[in-house]
Amino acid sequence: MFDYKTILQKDRRKNDCWNVCINSLIIHRYFNRVIGIPVGRKAGNMPWLSNFSISRDVFRNFLAGLIDTDGYIKGYINLTQKDRLFLERVKVASKKILNIDFKGPYVNKKINNLPVGWCLQIGNKEGISSFIKQVPLRYKLYTKPL
Repeated sequence: MFDYKTILQKDRRKNDCWNVCINSLIIHRYFNRVIGIPVGRKAGNMPWLSNFSISRDVFRNFLAGLIDTDGYIKGYINLTQKDRLFLERVKVASKKILNIDFKGPYVNKKINNLPVGWCLQIGNKEGISSFIKQVPLRYKLYTKPL
């Protein structure tokens, strides 16, 4: 979309992870000013970007990006965030726009016995199948039939 060559770096903390580095003021301003993603840390304070739920097609791609970055499919679908309210909004929008029924949010991680991470899940075969048919996932591993 931007005709920009990214820099890929192996993440030293995790075996199968990579960092994508983009050093472009134009791209930064696009995400900040056009899409509306605020600058700075969003952990636990992720804003709901209403323009991602303006149409079925836009929301399908938004949800695909969330799963690609903050989720996985491995016998069930899991989406993890530090912001419970954000996940509740994803759950409501998924049901309203795509009739996808996530369960949760459930506590995913605790520190000092306090919840710091939350997740949404789909565990039944019908729900997973419906999700895979509707959401254009980027990783082909996910699209194998269950």
